[in-house]
Amino acid sequence: MKELSVFIPTFNEELHIERAVKSALSLTHNVFVVDSYSTDRTVEIAESLGAKVYQYKWEPDSNWAKKFNWTLRNVPFSTEWIMRHDADEYLTPELVAKVKSDLDAVPDDVTAISVNRREYFMRRWMRHGGAYPKAMVRIIRRGKAFFEARMIDEHVEITEGRSLYWNVDLCDDKIISLTKWVANHNMHAVKEAIVLIDNEIGLTDSRDTEKVLDRDALRKRKRKGFYGRLPYFWRAWAFFVYRYVLRLGFLDGVEGFVYCFLQCLWYRNLADAKIIECYRACGRDKAKIRDYFLKQYGIDCK
Repeated sequence: MKELSVFIPTFNEELHIERAVKSALSLTHNVFVVDSYSTDRTVEIAESLGAKVYQYKWEPDSNWAKKFNWTLRNVPFSTEWIMRHDADEYLTPELVAKVKSDLDAVPDDVTAISVNRREYFMRRWMRHGGAYPKAMVRIIRRGKAFFEARMIDEHVEITEGRSLYWNVDLCDDKIISLTKWVANHNMHAVKEAIVLIDNEIGLTDSRDTEKVLDRDALRKRKRKGFYGRLPYFWRAWAFFVYRYVLRLGFLDGVEGFVYCFLQCLWYRNLADAKIIECYRACGRDKAKIRDYFLKQYGIDCK
């Protein structure tokens, strides 16, 4: 098999890091953990398992895309292929087998490979409601792709060549309490609000990069743009009905209801409420809005 490296971005991931590193090691010995000065045992555990650890300093203007791109520039990858593996994920045996058997046969013009993301919520696989399968690029040729400069929902930009889809899964399975999940999404809703405001008034320096996104990412981006043009609050209810009823989210049982309620309804209504809160404080003055998010949340959204 052609050599492949895996990088795992982390910050205070001691609950997940052992599982993630062992998962990556089932595929390759080239495992890199890119930490942001964790205050728990993340680094200690990763190094004890043989992963190489690098530190990225998180700044007010940082986001995951910037951290990923810093990783591509600064970690001394020596392999042709690089895979992103989040700390709360693990690889299925089918994915590991697919990489080991088929990576050598990938055509030279392929520079990115997408796989399915299988999401678990409250330890149950969300099979319905549009949650599965979600294809996303996770394996790239070194120097041929990077991550688009977005605060959330970043996708891979392919600078040359084309992408290839493999119908195998990696699993997103968070070992955290529901209280922690809600707290994380409360902060994430701030970033969601910034992205929606950016779509409305052009708040950040992000650029339209749709021409270099793979087909699945482009489809998701168009759906996101359509959602952003719908009326506040109403759009969250419409999204909930679409996912829970029309896309059969109810088939995932109690966990499916909680997931759709929180992810589609609560979280997105919260983001809309944060937009209104911001506009009431700043109007639509871009400079005031940027200052508002920096002072209130420590986020530099220029």
